[in-house]
Amino acid sequence: HEYWNAAGLLYVHAAIAYSDAVAIRWSGLKSTGEDHMDAVDHLGEAVRTVKGRTEALGHLRDLIREKTRVAYTGEAFR
Repeated sequence: HEYWNAAGLLYVHAAIAYSDAVAIRWSGLKSTGEDHMDAVDHLGEAVRTVKGRTEALGHLRDLIREKTRVAYTGEAFR
């Protein structure tokens, strides 16, 4: 049905949920802030010693930035 915005939004939410799961696994704590970028900081603290941390956090930041465009601008996502 080409529901690209819905698919994009689900993709972003899945990434945020996954980051919560990883942070819980490594630190025992879940991010509870209302700003999704807080989840990036929380995950970064939880996985300080994990190889690939910087690249992974960069990808998560990029995905969260896309959430605003996909969810709130009305722009068609492709």
